[in-house]
Amino acid sequence: MILGHIICKMISIIFDCLDGTSDTRRVSNNIKTLELKGKNIVCIYNLDLLEDLKELDLSDNYIQELYGLPENLEILNISNNRIVDLDKTLLDLKKLQILLASNNSISDITLPCLLLTKVDLSNNSILFLCLKHLKNLFWLDCSDNLLKELTLLPESIRILICKDNYITYFKDLPIKLIVLDCSNNFINKVNLDLSKLKFLFKKKC
Repeated sequence: MILGHIICKMISIIFDCLDGTSDTRRVSNNIKTLELKGKNIVCIYNLDLLEDLKELDLSDNYIQELYGLPENLEILNISNNRIVDLDKTLLDLKKLQILLASNNSISDITLPCLLLTKVDLSNNSILFLCLKHLKNLFWLDCSDNLLKELTLLPESIRILICKDNYITYFKDLPIKLIVLDCSNNFINKVNLDLSKLKFLFKKKC
């Protein structure tokens, strides 16, 4: 950023030899991890050419929309960007297991990736979460959003961080939950069995 203006960089990963040769396929298949953290990126596309890419870090950029991510991605870090809508981007990522999307401008999200085990959606503008379909979800951070309730969570969650929201009550909690941080909410009453929790943080609830 110079003189208050963002230096916009558009990165397009393009192969010069898309002629179907074995050399071209070998180059793309050798790339398993790609880190583009803090590169002042505004737009990025053609990453789907990296068919065997497993881990992608696009954090700390200025990205508003994502196009054409590799279908074999397992780990995606898009924290600290300006993303508003993620669902269309995630629709084809059937193998995604870890999603880090904190510090964006997301207000509505359904997360169609059924293999997700860890999700960080903290510091967004999310009003409602329905994650009951994520049967493998182990770790969820939805802190610092606009949530008033959390009622549709999968039973598989063991770590739940939901501090700094507007939650007023818990109707139920996942049965496997062992860590709950509900600090800085507006919870008046909890009619739940919390005996299985190993750690409970509820300051200023």
